[in-house]
Amino acid sequence: MNNKLVPIIIDNPSQRGWGYRIRDLLITAATLILWLLVLARLYTFFVIEEAILEQLYGSLMIKVVASGFVVTFLLFHCWAVYNQYLYTRIVKHH
Repeated sequence: MNNKLVPIIIDNPSQRGWGYRIRDLLITAATLILWLLVLARLYTFFVIEEAILEQLYGSLMIKVVASGFVVTFLLFHCWAVYNQYLYTRIVKHH
């Protein structure tokens, strides 16, 4: 089985090239920009629209943000565990 995901896991920081650093920087920047947009929307919801707590419970925005965070966290966690499993499996076979 030829797995192309194994090289993504880098245990030795000295092996990291510019390609990995640029990729990580772009992913980090995109994530921060998306979260800043979400926080800006929440700020306008609370401050400008003067949301009260009762409106917050029914707010679709809060439900989307919370479920998006949980789904994203679980997907990244499962992806990391799967890659670690593949890496240890390949190491055991060699």
